[in-house]
Amino acid sequence: RDRIFVVSCREDGADRILLCVNRESGEILWERTVVRAPLERKHGLNSCASGTPATDGELVFVTFLDRTEMLAAAYDFAGNCRWLVRPGPFSSVHGYCTSVVLFENLVILNGDHDGDAYLVALDRASGKTVWKTPRENKTRSYCAPIIRQIDGRTQMLLSGSKCVASYDPHDGSRHW
Repeated sequence: RDRIFVVSCREDGADRILLCVNRESGEILWERTVVRAPLERKHGLNSCASGTPATDGELVFVTFLDRTEMLAAAYDFAGNCRWLVRPGPFSSVHGYCTSVVLFENLVILNGDHDGDAYLVALDRASGKTVWKTPRENKTRSYCAPIIRQIDGRTQMLLSGSKCVASYDPHDGSRHW
């Protein structure tokens, strides 16, 4: 398509925003405040808009930190919010960064943080939680999982806090 989606943070107003930019001209077509929340404590090399958005060609999916909770949202290409959810807590001394991974009808997010860590899959159309899998290592990790077919099995690989693990992206069950 002819659009580029970018996330940013207006630190003066504590707005986490989604921008839609025309690919040809660089013109900002629209800007939406996804959440307004106090700026989180973060590492000097991090930002308050570090996660990478993703699109399926119809919707664009973003994630930010809203105080102590992960926030995920879906917008259509006209800038209308289709859904906004808070799938779980998130705490880290280094700030927030979870990038969106799309798989079939799911939006998958890494919730590894300094607490009860998890992976969560949301329904693309509604934002409802489809599955949520606990992670035993309660330490921050900012890696996005990758999904591949390996030996005839769909595997979601995550190099995260203190381990590398494989999960079934359909239901969140762990392979190894």
